[in-house]
Amino acid sequence: PLYTFTLTPSSPPSSSSYDLSCAFSGSAGEGPYSVTTSYTFSDFKSLHGSLKGELQNLQISEEFFPKTYGKTRIGLGLTKDQKDRRYVILREWLTRVIEGAGRLTDEGRGRLCRFLRRETEEEERAARIMQEVWRGR
Repeated sequence: PLYTFTLTPSSPPSSSSYDLSCAFSGSAGEGPYSVTTSYTFSDFKSLHGSLKGELQNLQISEEFFPKTYGKTRIGLGLTKDQKDRRYVILREWLTRVIEGAGRLTDEGRGRLCRFLRRETEEEERAARIMQEVWRGR
């Protein structure tokens, strides 16, 4: 079984959202399946919070997650450099979480699959395939 993912900043560049594309294929020749979903930084922050207790099993430091910036007093958002840095760190964090998902508990893998929004029948098959990959089958 194989899976790949790509995280890219969404357009317009002024937004704080990201497009996550995942492609899956199964051991029995199933697939390939692909899903692209848009997420905000808050979505990733929620996932991070839900996995906090398990990150040590993946040897991911609790601090290894992009910094949360507040808006300035006059309501300005992040600078381009801050967004670029956040994206690079977020992509690396997500890579490590997905690659280490086999060491998560079933509950943690379930949270990760729900985060990836497995909603349609095809996406349910893709989620099952991901679970097989992460369990090492």
